[in-house]
Amino acid sequence: IRLSLVGSEMCIRDSITAVMVGVIAGGRLGHVFLYARAEFAADPLMLFRVWEGGMASHGGFLGVLLAGVWFARRARADFFAVGDLLCALAPAGILFGRIANFINGELVGDPSGLPWAVIFPREGVEPRHPSQLYEAFAEGLLPLLWVLRRYPLRLPAGRLAGEFLLLYSVGR
Repeated sequence: IRLSLVGSEMCIRDSITAVMVGVIAGGRLGHVFLYARAEFAADPLMLFRVWEGGMASHGGFLGVLLAGVWFARRARADFFAVGDLLCALAPAGILFGRIANFINGELVGDPSGLPWAVIFPREGVEPRHPSQLYEAFAEGLLPLLWVLRRYPLRLPAGRLAGEFLLLYSVGR
């Protein structure tokens, strides 16, 4: 499948592969270097044991950014147009990622007495804010709806990416 973007022909398969490698490698490296340096120093091979968990959204973002730069150069496409495409897809990934965090009981919120508070068994018996669902809504669903509303419009290259990044920052 090929997509014409700003006069360059790009293979969607290559872009998806680049983004997947970028988000996984960046997310893992981000986790290791931000949160598990001591563990990495004691056992460098732990970097490759992804099945044990540990991804950081900060690293994933950087990995996708680098993958976008690489892909834009390889495809001889406008980086801002590639960024628009990536940012049109990102909210769905963020939305489903946060829902997975909720299902796995990761990144739980503070204790809460609100009626929708959730008991996460690994965190004890005290109900907590389902912060993952708040984030799924604010970082994923709202930007996704915004992107779906804006994407068909003819916007200058980079505009959609800029709007998404602003919305994501506010939601975060």
